[in-house]
Amino acid sequence: MDSATSSLAAVVVLLWSSALQALWWIIKIYYITFKSLTLGGDADEDDINYCFDPVRDYFEELPCEKREVLKEVRGIHPNSKIYFSSRVLVLPYVEIRDAKQEDHDDLADVFNSQSETVTEAYGEYFIAELIAAQSSTNKALVAQVKDKAVGLMGLTSEVDVKLLHQCFELDSFDNLLKPEFMNAVRSRRQVLLEEKRKKAEQDRLEELRRLKEETMKCNIISQRIQLQEFLLAKE
Repeated sequence: MDSATSSLAAVVVLLWSSALQALWWIIKIYYITFKSLTLGGDADEDDINYCFDPVRDYFEELPCEKREVLKEVRGIHPNSKIYFSSRVLVLPYVEIRDAKQEDHDDLADVFNSQSETVTEAYGEYFIAELIAAQSSTNKALVAQVKDKAVGLMGLTSEVDVKLLHQCFELDSFDNLLKPEFMNAVRSRRQVLLEEKRKKAEQDRLEELRRLKEETMKCNIISQRIQLQEFLLAKE
């Protein structure tokens, strides 16, 4: 796999992610509308039912087995209800499989709908090249909804860790190394930092001692000069 296609490893594009975001905003708007109607005090049950009818099919009420517990919880009305929305009602079933050359057209539409920057940077047929370059160390997976490819992930075990270290802050991820190794590195780093701190403190104390000695020498010389001047003045 060349540098262009290997740089696309771990790229995932899911077309229906925008649908999930849209549903979230719909729910949020309905929630704000519900609060406005109920807190305003001018809404009856028919108004609330009319407000929530469009999204009612996406939720089902969860049974409350111990409603008396809610009476002891501050800030929650004892008649509160909890509604649950199953993922399958919002997002389609996704099948993950190995990528094929025939997936190129579907995937190209997905990538181009998200951004044209990738195509401009890596060429018009970079997806086909990524799929064709599969080997024991490089794999391409496709997310498929019904009979259409909607997402692509490129995976490789040939990772230039040094390059990643130069481009990204990976300390939170143990620098992509084994935790045991990174723990040893961090422990050694702490030891070196402590030794450096002690060395700096010793150098500071040594400098203070040297300055004190120099000050004492200067005071002695000054006293001698003053004594000589006093004796010469007496003569």
